[in-house]
Amino acid sequence: MNKVFIAVLALGCSGAVAFAQPKGLKFHDDGSFRIVQFTDTHLDPSTPERNAQAEKTFPRISRVVRTQKPDLIVFSGDVVTGPPAEKMWKRLTDSLDVYKIPYVVVFGNHDPEQNLTRPQLADCVLASEYSLNVKGKDKELADIEIPVYGARKHPEAILYFMDSHSNSPREDIDGYAWFYDSQVQWLLTGERRSRL
Repeated sequence: MNKVFIAVLALGCSGAVAFAQPKGLKFHDDGSFRIVQFTDTHLDPSTPERNAQAEKTFPRISRVVRTQKPDLIVFSGDVVTGPPAEKMWKRLTDSLDVYKIPYVVVFGNHDPEQNLTRPQLADCVLASEYSLNVKGKDKELADIEIPVYGARKHPEAILYFMDSHSNSPREDIDGYAWFYDSQVQWLLTGERRSRL
């Protein structure tokens, strides 16, 4: 059974690229592989009201994960958007550990606008053994590809998680950033395939 599947979740991390080591991601015997994606959760503990609102999100995440029984959980940006961010990231990763399901995080434009640097945010994400993220040379979350294996014990799908960055690095362009040329080249070249 040939499967071709590319997921580009592009909302934020670093420009570094890395390969996530497979941690048992594989298709089921019936050919299924289920991904649950959460985006724009905007967990914000900055005021009692916002923290109370954020706390309502955790039972919803739990209900989705328990009913859908995913093989992979993905958070695709604007996950924690208020300080103290470290406390809320710990709350989230601790809650994810309960499920014992691998997960990947791609930052959004608002995640790095809190009281932590991007390397510190990466540490928060990597605090769980279930995180498939890796750090790049800049100590930020790296762009990654994750293979999903089939019955023949070779990759039958590749999932890509790429950073579109936060703010424009150019003074002449206001607003948010984009994929860099180096990322596009990484995606287009076969160099990453040699690591599978």
